[in-house]
Amino acid sequence: MSTARTRKATHQGSKHLQLGFNNQDGVLLESFNIPAFGKQYTVGIVCDGCTGLPGFSKTEVGASILPVFAFGRCQEFLCAGLPLADIPMVLFQSCTEFLRDLAQKVMPGNIYWGYSEVLSTALAKLKTGRKGWDSTTRFRIDYLSATLLGFVTDETQLVTFTAGDGIVLVNDDIRVIDQDDKPEYPASSINSPGKGFDVHVLSLSEVQRVAICSDGLKELMQDQKFVDQMFSFSPGLFGLQILLNNTYSERDHLMEDDCTAVTFERSDEPCT
Repeated sequence: MSTARTRKATHQGSKHLQLGFNNQDGVLLESFNIPAFGKQYTVGIVCDGCTGLPGFSKTEVGASILPVFAFGRCQEFLCAGLPLADIPMVLFQSCTEFLRDLAQKVMPGNIYWGYSEVLSTALAKLKTGRKGWDSTTRFRIDYLSATLLGFVTDETQLVTFTAGDGIVLVNDDIRVIDQDDKPEYPASSINSPGKGFDVHVLSLSEVQRVAICSDGLKELMQDQKFVDQMFSFSPGLFGLQILLNNTYSERDHLMEDDCTAVTFERSDEPCT
């Protein structure tokens, strides 16, 4: 019976470190069994917070919360018997409702929370669209704006879902999602008709390996050796993290943005 090797890793980007920004990516990778169905499930999620307005935006908050929330909902939906292929549709709605409710609870619209006068003048000249935002909108955009990319699998199917910029590798096919620095974050898609995840449903028998990555790895993933090492370097749970650490030491100029990934690889050998 085939097994799966899964790994995750994240590393702060060199430019973010230079400017004093936090790692604004979030990551989660979990497996669990549902005995009633006799199946094991794996969920991998990567979120990339929008840098937004440096010095004011704290989108690592959304990037850290969203993976945990999304994982919980995936497990609930699966336990309820929802087909794997239908998970992304209801998950997107759940996430946008959660972000809307959270923003309203933390910073109600009747609270005054404006930008400083100097910053407001600068923003008006830059035409960022922030002028006139209420406090709820500011919190939602400056704290919760993050991409959401992931996969969920059982023992027969694997489903990928993406909202925003990032990279999806399936076998040897690399799909770079570039939305011209204007990603369609779940936080900005609330109540927007037609918005949702881009979904791909795959038969697990046709999948050998999968990687879901933030767009900070875009340059490195043009290197086939690096892509292969994501699955083979230093076998074990922390191998991918060691790879990112070592690569940063040698080629930090290719990791200016935060770099985060989850990987899934089918194998006929027992997991190590």
